[in-house]
Amino acid sequence: MPENRVSLVRTPPEPSRQDIAVAVRRAVDLSGGLPAQIKAGASVLLKPNLVEVPRTRKSGAVTHPQLCRAVAEMVLERGAFVIIADSAGVGADTEAVIEYMGYGCLREAGFTVLDLKKSKVRRINVPGAIVMKHLRIFEPALEADAIINLPVLKTHDQVELTLGLKNLKGLLDDSSKMQMHRRGVVTGVVETAAFFRPCLTVVDGIYCQEGVGPVYGDPVEMDLVIAGRDMVAVDTVAGLIAGYDPLEVPITREAAAR
Repeated sequence: MPENRVSLVRTPPEPSRQDIAVAVRRAVDLSGGLPAQIKAGASVLLKPNLVEVPRTRKSGAVTHPQLCRAVAEMVLERGAFVIIADSAGVGADTEAVIEYMGYGCLREAGFTVLDLKKSKVRRINVPGAIVMKHLRIFEPALEADAIINLPVLKTHDQVELTLGLKNLKGLLDDSSKMQMHRRGVVTGVVETAAFFRPCLTVVDGIYCQEGVGPVYGDPVEMDLVIAGRDMVAVDTVAGLIAGYDPLEVPITREAAAR
């Protein structure tokens, strides 16, 4: 099966936890299934988008916790260990996002949900980088055997769209995030994504966002789950669904050219 296959599966409107679980499983299976890295004994980090406390739980700013749970349950079936982890945007409180969006319920169900801002950081050199010659990365992201990327489909007021590629910025501490925006966010995001190389991307297209994203745009219910192993291909397809020519999305364009 081609590594750049991208699957799209619809959920019913206002989907239940079970609806989301069924759609996620089908989307992952259609895209080729869980990659070989997801195996017994492996440590797998799930990276949702927990950027900031949004206006409402259905604002399309933050990854749906039940989508995250569905992926986590699939990983556990392989005998792997699961860590759900992210850091909110610069100056934002990750724990507040976790509690408001219902990720606290995942903790109560026994899942490990980490606020990466409470984790140790390592400074890592990135050979060949132009913008981000070194990254300050939270240790859990470096210690994981595999990363599964769980972005939400939404617009961004600086770079048109924020999807899988940009979502990985949450694995960096605030100083690296700020440095990236000062020096060149597009190239910085692409360099960061190339460093992490998640093995699977599952996009939350259930509640999306248009307008002035990534936090305070207008919510749009699309009832979609998008999945694939090739992050650039996934971002390309998700962008097309949102009405964007991938050549007009700077991050997607630069990543595809590499």
